[in-house]
Amino acid sequence: MTRPGHRDRENKYEQTTNNRRAPIILTADDIAQGKESYWSELEITGLVRNLSPQLWSFTHLTGLYLNDNNLTKLSPDIAKLQHLILLDLSNNKLRSLPAEIGELIMLRELYLNHNNLRQLPYELGRLFQLQQLGMLMLCK
Repeated sequence: MTRPGHRDRENKYEQTTNNRRAPIILTADDIAQGKESYWSELEITGLVRNLSPQLWSFTHLTGLYLNDNNLTKLSPDIAKLQHLILLDLSNNKLRSLPAEIGELIMLRELYLNHNNLRQLPYELGRLFQLQQLGMLMLCK
């Protein structure tokens, strides 16, 4: 079962009829000339175990899809992504969440389904904008 609005894996890169901004791919010359690319969402999937610290510098992100990986922990630096509206951490191996996740006060959707979470940080109570919280856990 997929969550409402979840992108169909077969069509997630189609840009033909939707209103999403098409990605801008910069060449080395573009970068040398100081041109910048902007995107609001980032998806990192593929059994990733560790995230680059550079991820936390993308402070403009409003959507971050880290689902379907092998992440066992999330850096407290997640708090640097102050504009996040959607954070999908489902289908990982997370054992805990950093307290700093409570600093993502713009967050409206948080998906934690299918992880190894035993407890949630008290600071989740600060997420007053939260409208969707996915917490389906596997029973063993």
